[in-house]
Amino acid sequence: MKTSNTGPELEASLPEARIMIVEDESIVALSLEFMLQQMGYQVPAVVASGEDALERARETKLNLVLMDISLAGPMDGIETATLLRDEHALPVVFLTAYSDTSTLERAKRAEPYSYLVKPIQPKDLYATVEIALYKHANDLVRRAEGLPLEPGLNLDEALEQAETLLVRRVLAQTGHNVTAAARLLGTNRARIYRTLNREK
Repeated sequence: MKTSNTGPELEASLPEARIMIVEDESIVALSLEFMLQQMGYQVPAVVASGEDALERARETKLNLVLMDISLAGPMDGIETATLLRDEHALPVVFLTAYSDTSTLERAKRAEPYSYLVKPIQPKDLYATVEIALYKHANDLVRRAEGLPLEPGLNLDEALEQAETLLVRRVLAQTGHNVTAAARLLGTNRARIYRTLNREK
């Protein structure tokens, strides 16, 4: 498996990653929480408003925030993400039902690490979370060394690494039953074998 020369390896972030979900649709929030926990992440906070998100960020150690752009209440997800970045240096991945240009342009001001368009699939969630955690860790190292922030990450390689990690994890959960793993991942056996063969 290929790895980047900068920052920690992707797999190192898995055991201790703590992710807050900020989502005012309870069904979506529960689904995200379940998927993240199945992938091995910790979810210490699930909140429905920007105000609650800021309060929990002050009380809880977090590594990443999944933030719905369109939150009900006085603060939307974009404003909340900006405050989380400025006050707590937390990386944010935006969740949105809309991928229109105007929404994404406005969201750029909060400097999110990525976007996920609903409905969210497990493999997309896993890849996006891993890349965001990796990039944030790389950014922290560069800041500490007084270096300018750079991508420091080949996106194609990062996606391949994230997919490989997810396939290995699901295979372990299914007792290395390729058919069951393919069913859980919504793919086919050939894709599983191709993913594993990349490591050889």
